[in-house]
Amino acid sequence: MVQSKQRELHERELEGEIALETQRAALTDQKTENERKEADSRGYSLKAVLAPVQGLDWRLLMMLSPQGGDARNTIAMAFQELASNAQKIGELNISPDLLRSLIGSAVERR
Repeated sequence: MVQSKQRELHERELEGEIALETQRAALTDQKTENERKEADSRGYSLKAVLAPVQGLDWRLLMMLSPQGGDARNTIAMAFQELASNAQKIGELNISPDLLRSLIGSAVERR
């Protein structure tokens, strides 16, 4: 009789542990599903925000950014464009005076 009570008690403990683990597994599954939905939602929001600017040229985006509107950045980008198209340019003369005036006016606009 004592052994039968001990066995019943042990079986109930095991059933309790199994029920607890089942609940933990369900909770984990639910958390995973919720996190997936949140990630999907964030991805959808990000796509919606980026959609209007997706097809724009990166140079235009740089110009539109708060830091890109800086005249010095504009001058730097212009020289970068010149350099990338150097094979198309026969001869280009940029005097030190022109550079000074460009940089000077860029600094003044700041």
